[in-house]
Amino acid sequence: EVVVWREIKHENLLPLYGLYVGIGQLPAMVSPWCEHGDINAYLKSCEGVSTSMKVTLLLEVLQGLRYLHGYMPVIVHGDIKGANILVTRDGIARLCDFGFASVHAELSSVMTSTTAVKGTLRWMAPELF
Repeated sequence: EVVVWREIKHENLLPLYGLYVGIGQLPAMVSPWCEHGDINAYLKSCEGVSTSMKVTLLLEVLQGLRYLHGYMPVIVHGDIKGANILVTRDGIARLCDFGFASVHAELSSVMTSTTAVKGTLRWMAPELF
């Protein structure tokens, strides 16, 4: 996860500041705090979110995905769901949690892959089964 996360830089992808070693046996990944939490919590707590704001959040997620899929080598997030989309204080959507991300030489190799399917079962496309 760290190998993928440290390389990517885009406004709609949560940046990795670094690693902290000192609590427990595993290092902690350090990233900015997103005051509004994940997009599910944001939409529930801010009842007056307009349709245009919802569309803006969706477009921001898509911009982050476009960056990942256009990056060389291609990065596939692998676990898009509400819990992995954080909203900043300024209302900007940022993709996070690159634990299922995979790196591919080109996008066509992703489309024909027969490797094990990864992701959160509830949010996976039915054609993956």
